[in-house]
Amino acid sequence: MNLQQSQIDTLISRMFRPAPREIALERLPGDASDRCYYRLRATLTSGAVSYVVMHILDLPNRFKSEEVSLYHDEGGELPFINIHRHLLQAGIPVPQVVLYDAEQGLMVLEDLGDNLLQSAVLEAAVERRRELYQRALDILANIHSRATRLLVGSDCMAADKRFNTAMYDWEFEHFLEYGVEVRTDRRIEPAARQRVKQIFAGYSRRLDALPAVFTHRDYHSRNIMLLADERLSVIDFQDALLGPRVYDLASLLRDSYVELPQKLIYELVDYYLDAAADEPDCCADRAEFRTLFDMASVQRNLKAAGRFVYIDRVKGNAALLPYVPQTLRYVRRNLPRLPDGAEALELLTPYVEEWREEAP
Repeated sequence: MNLQQSQIDTLISRMFRPAPREIALERLPGDASDRCYYRLRATLTSGAVSYVVMHILDLPNRFKSEEVSLYHDEGGELPFINIHRHLLQAGIPVPQVVLYDAEQGLMVLEDLGDNLLQSAVLEAAVERRRELYQRALDILANIHSRATRLLVGSDCMAADKRFNTAMYDWEFEHFLEYGVEVRTDRRIEPAARQRVKQIFAGYSRRLDALPAVFTHRDYHSRNIMLLADERLSVIDFQDALLGPRVYDLASLLRDSYVELPQKLIYELVDYYLDAAADEPDCCADRAEFRTLFDMASVQRNLKAAGRFVYIDRVKGNAALLPYVPQTLRYVRRNLPRLPDGAEALELLTPYVEEWREEAP
């Protein structure tokens, strides 16, 4: 659904006095969400300016999470606006909101450019990668500390929502349904399916027992921007909730879009632990924390693989399918490190081509 001319005219009249000399609107490549984005360029008497316009397509359901979730807001403040305000108060670098028109489902944001962390690190040397990821981890440590402390007495939506066992189980089931059965058009043998669900349920309970902090929930290389002045900025935070530290850490370091060397991943886990060392809820046993990180990685990657297939089959958007094999290869390497993980791997390998192709 494209922006209507009447919407554009209303937007321009609210943003600029006097009217710009020239206006250009360019649709930007989108993600798998129910939003689309445009770059708005305007030539003013004072010079050229540029903004990003977010268009919320499913306006009646704008308060609902697009993530697999047990939580659905029925109304009130737009989650993006609510979480954005909270992150600003916590000193987290996020784009400026210039204008929000709730009736039209339009939001004008600071233009951060097009350089994702993903593109910045894909061809970068190891030391450059390390430096950028360390800076991303510094921000993450602050999200987990400052944004969590500010939840007390706040109106932040994340304070009332948290990962729990039911949500983890749901996301594991999402993988079994879409990442395996829908993807392969094969039903998992019932006894094998039941046993795998039992093993995954153990991981759900273990993750649910961890202390919960403010969690971005989708903190990866496509949701971190590298600006022209080398600053990083965080986007796509509207589904934030309470969850374990290892979830965001797994999302970043075992990212579906960028594969980091295993040695570097664990070095960066240690870097994060150093940054969060003064936090009372942070696990002091680094070996245990690494196991929990691997567990969160398996859970997160399985959920992502199932979600990518869901987005293709249900939403008709195949853009994320190329990342399914890499995401599943992460699981192939990490699942044997977990309790009963080797058994789960053996039971599911007949249904997952990537696991049959890759040697242990």
